[in-house]
Amino acid sequence: MNLTNISLPYPVLGISDDVYPLLRNDCIQMTPSKTNTSFCFDISLRQDNEDISLLIKQRRAEYVCEVNCPKTYYRKCFASPSPQLHIKIPKHLICREVSFTCLIIATTNIYNYTNKDFHPDYQGYFFEIGIGDILAVFGKATYNIDIAYDKLQTAGAFMQIREDTGGNESVSFNVASDKIEILLPAYLYKMYENRLGRDSSLSEIFHASFVLNALTYALQYLEDYSDTLWARTLKYRIGTEKELQKYNLTDETEIIKFAQVLLGDPYKRLFDKLCNITESEEEE
Repeated sequence: MNLTNISLPYPVLGISDDVYPLLRNDCIQMTPSKTNTSFCFDISLRQDNEDISLLIKQRRAEYVCEVNCPKTYYRKCFASPSPQLHIKIPKHLICREVSFTCLIIATTNIYNYTNKDFHPDYQGYFFEIGIGDILAVFGKATYNIDIAYDKLQTAGAFMQIREDTGGNESVSFNVASDKIEILLPAYLYKMYENRLGRDSSLSEIFHASFVLNALTYALQYLEDYSDTLWARTLKYRIGTEKELQKYNLTDETEIIKFAQVLLGDPYKRLFDKLCNITESEEEE
């Protein structure tokens, strides 16, 4: 179901100002969770139109959420007489971005439908509503299944260090995989794996060096590899964090600033770390 630029021959709540009161910005609220076998979504819908609420109470209309996963071709409608919907989907049926289109639809034929809160242009008019016809459109929410939302602020959510098995003797980056890969030559990776990578106190040094370089490099190809996990993760952060939306990622200078913000000002953290080390040595 595609509700973009939808046009219906009768007034619908949520489309322009056909029906009042207009839907709030928070008319859809979704809380995701998961079990060992399923993804769960608790969806709360809100609307304040009394006539539509009465139709729902009379079981002549109901809330519906259509779940659509383009990657797996999963599509299913979940209906409820309550604005609180609990949706449970087996993990193997969905992946990547999943959309949730929420509506109120008629469950019976409604003859001579009218609403006291119609826009003045529709006052005095009556409409024939059939089973399945839309009475309200809450819009669409999306959720990206494979983004680690609880780890978005850590570099590990979109970046990893691994050994370069191609025989290269210098550090390189791979941005074609789901995570940005920092490829270390065998001799450096051995040092990293055996000791350096296990020392959490060195994270400031790593972030200000090759982690920052890798991220700056990758951001130049954000659109070229937009289907990778790292790109989708960063785009999600850009879309949900206002402080990240001011950067022009087609400008090299802006990319450098943006990368530093994503990593939490790595140079300052590095300098703070070095100052602490210096202070400790002076005390000794």
